[in-house]
Amino acid sequence: MTAFWKRAAPKGDTSGEPWLNGGNSPSRRWRIEWEDGFDTGKGRARVNLDGRVVRTIPEAERPQDGTINDEGVALLVDWLASRPDRPKYQSAVLVSTPKGGIVVHSFSANADKLTVHRPFDFALVTFCGTPSDEAPSLAAFRLSDGVKLWVIADMPTEHVRIDEQRGVILCGAVNDPEYFAIVAFDGIVLHRPARWRPPNGYELLNDALEAIADPVREEEAEALFEKARSLKVSAYQTAHAHKTFGAVYDERGNRAQTVWHYRAALAIDPSVGVKKRLAALERP
Repeated sequence: MTAFWKRAAPKGDTSGEPWLNGGNSPSRRWRIEWEDGFDTGKGRARVNLDGRVVRTIPEAERPQDGTINDEGVALLVDWLASRPDRPKYQSAVLVSTPKGGIVVHSFSANADKLTVHRPFDFALVTFCGTPSDEAPSLAAFRLSDGVKLWVIADMPTEHVRIDEQRGVILCGAVNDPEYFAIVAFDGIVLHRPARWRPPNGYELLNDALEAIADPVREEEAEALFEKARSLKVSAYQTAHAHKTFGAVYDERGNRAQTVWHYRAALAIDPSVGVKKRLAALERP
C-alpha cells in the first residue's frame, strides 16, 4: 500500500486532516484510506471515489492494511483492540461494497500482511500467532466481491510468494529453509512441513504482553520480551510494547521499571507518546 503524509482532504471530509495510509484501485478512481486506533481502539477508515468520500467503515478498530478494486469493493485488515472478552489473538478482515453494509470475517489470530493478486482475483491474508489446529495462518479472499475462499491453519507465513507459472503459493519461514509449504490457488495444500516451527518474535512479543498483565508473571514477561527482541520484531511493535510495559509498571507504582521502559520506547520511536509522563517521573 502507498503511504502518504501530505495529502489534501477529499471532498466531503470535514476534518481537514490528512490520513496516514491508503491505497488506490488500478484506475485510481477508487481509494481506501485508514488510520490505526492504537491507543483508543477507535480507528477510522473511508472509501473515496474521484476524490470524494462516499462511505466510511465505522467498524474499523485498528486497521493495518487494505485494498480496493475498480468496482469499489474494499478489503481492510484490522487488528481488533485488546479487550478482556476477546481471545488472546483476534483480528478481522472487513469487506465494504458500494451496495452498503460491512461483512466482518473474524479470526483467532493476529492478521499480519495483505498480498493482492489482481490477475487471479484474490487477496491473501497471513496471520501471526502461536500455531495451533484452530488458529489460521493463511486466508484467501476474492477481490471482486470480498467472499472468503478458504482458510488454512498451521502454515509458515513469514515469507509468502505467488508463483503464477505453477499456479501455487509458496510459504516459508525465516531462517529455516526446511520449513515451507506449497498451496494451490484453490486452497489445496500440496506440501505441508512435517514439524512445528519455533515461535517467532511476534508470537513471543504477544506472549510477553499477555504475561505482563498478570502481576505474578512479571519476571516471565520480561524474559519473553527480551527473547522477542532478539528475534525479528519491528521497531514499531517493540516501541509500543515498551510503552505498554511502562504503563503497567507505572500503574503498579514501580517507578524504576516504568522509567526504563519509557526511555527504551523513546529511544526507538520518539513519537511513541510517553515524553510527558517520563518527564514527570524524572522531575526532582
